[in-house]
Amino acid sequence: MGTETTAARRNCSLIAVRSLRRLIRLQNSDGTFLYKYDPSQGIKVPAYYNVVRHAGCAYALAWALTRNETKSEEGLERAARLAIAYLVSLLKEYGSGLYVMEYGGDVGNLGATALLSCAISFEPFRDEYAKLYLILRSALMSAQRDDGSFVCRFDVPLSLPEKGQDYYPGQAILALARYLELRLDCSMMPVLIRHAYEHHRRRFQLAPNTGMVLWHVDAWTRIHNISETNPAFSRPSDYLEFALELVEWTLPYQLRAHATSDQLAGGFCFGLEPGIATAVYVEALLRVYQTLGFERAETRGRDYMTHIQSGLDFITRLHISADNLDSDVLHWTLGGTPTSFSRLQFRMDHDQHVLTMCLAAMESGMDGEGDVPTSGVKDQL
Repeated sequence: MGTETTAARRNCSLIAVRSLRRLIRLQNSDGTFLYKYDPSQGIKVPAYYNVVRHAGCAYALAWALTRNETKSEEGLERAARLAIAYLVSLLKEYGSGLYVMEYGGDVGNLGATALLSCAISFEPFRDEYAKLYLILRSALMSAQRDDGSFVCRFDVPLSLPEKGQDYYPGQAILALARYLELRLDCSMMPVLIRHAYEHHRRRFQLAPNTGMVLWHVDAWTRIHNISETNPAFSRPSDYLEFALELVEWTLPYQLRAHATSDQLAGGFCFGLEPGIATAVYVEALLRVYQTLGFERAETRGRDYMTHIQSGLDFITRLHISADNLDSDVLHWTLGGTPTSFSRLQFRMDHDQHVLTMCLAAMESGMDGEGDVPTSGVKDQL
C-alpha cells in the first residue's frame, strides 16, 4: 500500500472515529442517544424519539466493531450493545413474527426491524442473538406483499395512510441481502428478491425519491455480487443496473466548483442548501464503485471516483473536526456534522451516515486514482 493511500484511509478513519466518539459520548444509560442539538437553542428533547434513526446508529456501531481502524475505540462495544438492547426491548409479536415498535406506541416498524437485523448480523452479536436473527429473517420476508412491495408499519388503523415506502423497504432488502451474504437464506429468497426488484425499480422510475437511493444501492449491489455465483438468481446484471440507475439520477444534483462557492462544491443539492445528505449519496456511489471494481469496469469506476472525491471533500469541510465553534458547545458538537453550513443542527443520524460513509470508503479498498481525498482534514481528535 502506497503512502498516499495510507494517508487517505487514515483521514477517513479520523472522521469515523470522531463520529463514533460523539455517538458514544452522547448515549444515554438506556441505550438511546441525544437526538438533536442546536447551538442556538440548546437541547430539546423531542416528544417523539425516532427509533428508525436509532436503529441506524446501532447498525453503524456494530459495523464499526468489524473494522481495524475503529474496533478498538473505547466504549464502542458497550455502546453497540446498549443500542441493540434498546431495540430488542421494543420487540413486539405480530402475527407469526416480531417487529420493533415505534416510540411511544404499539405500531410495528419495518425500518427499525430491518436495521436491528443488520446490526446483529455482525459478530459478536450474530452468535449472541442467533435465534432472534433467524426470527427477524422470517418477519422481514413475511412483510412482503404479493406485488413485491412491503408492509411498512404494523398494527396501524386502516384509516391512517401508510408511510415509509421510500425508505423502509430498501432497509428490509439490505437486511435480507446480509442473510444471503452469510449463507443464511432460504429457498424462497430468490423469488422474494426478484419480486422486490421488479416492484421497486418500477416505483423509482415512476416517482424517483432521494430516500430510496442509499438503501437500495447498498442492497442491490450486494445482491448482484451474490447472484453472480448463485444459480438460484436469474439475470444478476439487472440488480447492478438498478443500482447504477439510482446513482446516475443523483449526479446532476452535485454542485461543481465553477458553478458555486468552493465551500459548497461537491455537495448534493435537491432544492435546499447542500448538507449532510451528501454523505448518503457518497456512500451509495462508493458501493457502486466497489462493485464496478469487482466487475473490472475500471473506466466507469474512475468516472464515479471524481464525484466521490468531491463529495468526501464537502463532508470533510462540513464535519466539526476542531475548535471551530464556541468552546461552551464543543461537548455537544465536536465530531458531529451539522445539517448544513447555515443550519447548525446536529442529529444522531447525521453521525450515523457520516460514519457508514467512512466505513464504506475504508471497506472499498480504494487505491491509486481512487484514493479518499486527503485535503482539508485536520489531524485532531
